[in-house]
Amino acid sequence: MVVLNISLTKHSLLNNNNNNNNNMKNLFTLIVLVTQLTWGQMPPAVQQDLMNFEPGELIVKLKDNVDAGVTYAENGKAMSSFNIGELLGIEDKIESSSVMFHQKSIEASVLNSQKMKAVFLSKGMTNPKDPLTMKNIFVLKTSERARRIF
Repeated sequence: MVVLNISLTKHSLLNNNNNNNNNMKNLFTLIVLVTQLTWGQMPPAVQQDLMNFEPGELIVKLKDNVDAGVTYAENGKAMSSFNIGELLGIEDKIESSSVMFHQKSIEASVLNSQKMKAVFLSKGMTNPKDPLTMKNIFVLKTSERARRIF
């Protein structure tokens, strides 16, 4: 009787081990399937744009509280005489710099940032970080010689 009990115990341990292996295989299959479905949902245009870099072009975001002297033309195009190359210590390598976004976009992002901060405060966050805006984002184009250095 004791021998039979040991035999049943060994057999049930083997079955239990097989069930665990099957559960792990099923879990792995599910993870792979969900990952593939999620990745497959990304349109090809977005996938291609993820690797869309311009050689010799840098995008620099300064903190919102930095006064970059941004002014706007009548058509809303943002301009600045701020020497960002000097600030970064690469003035001799910069060919040109421009503000990335238009006046409407910048102002809308600042307004949205203020709204989000109010939402964070209303939810009881004691010291929320300021949400980022499109303010003070510059596109720097480097000189041909500097492109080989970077």
